[in-house]
Amino acid sequence: MIDFSFMDPNVQRIRLKKDQLNIMVLAYLRTFLKTVFFKQEQADESNSKVLLTKPVNLYFERYVFKYYASILGLIKRAAEKSSTLAEDTQMLQEKNYTSFEEYMALVYRTERKTIIYSQIHLVNMVQEVLKGSEEAAKEGPVAYRELIIKQTLFESSEKNLIDDQKDGDDKDTWFKDWEHRYYWRRMINGEYFRDVRKMIEGGNYL
Repeated sequence: MIDFSFMDPNVQRIRLKKDQLNIMVLAYLRTFLKTVFFKQEQADESNSKVLLTKPVNLYFERYVFKYYASILGLIKRAAEKSSTLAEDTQMLQEKNYTSFEEYMALVYRTERKTIIYSQIHLVNMVQEVLKGSEEAAKEGPVAYRELIIKQTLFESSEKNLIDDQKDGDDKDTWFKDWEHRYYWRRMINGEYFRDVRKMIEGGNYL
């Protein structure tokens, strides 16, 4: 499924973006996992019809995101064989490089790992939404909205670190950046969350 050699011409190249679900990955996983999941769950034929481009079955979607998370974990381990994101970031901060080429390689490595980490965080967030969506559906649209805007554990811990800093321009800048990423994460994936809401309102579980 994943070609770490980047040499196979028959492999579909997919580019992950910071804080944005990859529709191609989801479409592939829905195609690949459909037969296994519905055979395993022994679901009725009427419930086994899925779309590649949007979620239509809650339990199947949870299954898909479990694999999405597994793939990201595999990519993360491969990317951090030589150094972690924290180590690369520290090297940049301490200017621990000897040439422009080494600096650019370090920037590329850091940005790549940052995207991977943001994807892992986003997928964990979606998994929490899918986990709580059944209960939210019983309580109404307000409960589902609260489920979406609820801060993740990472977001809360990140904000707490900012709150603990001394007042000043840097703190204001850090908070504005945090706030921008918090809202952007939900806006850029808004269509997906709307599709999930329609799915649970329609009672499409399994």
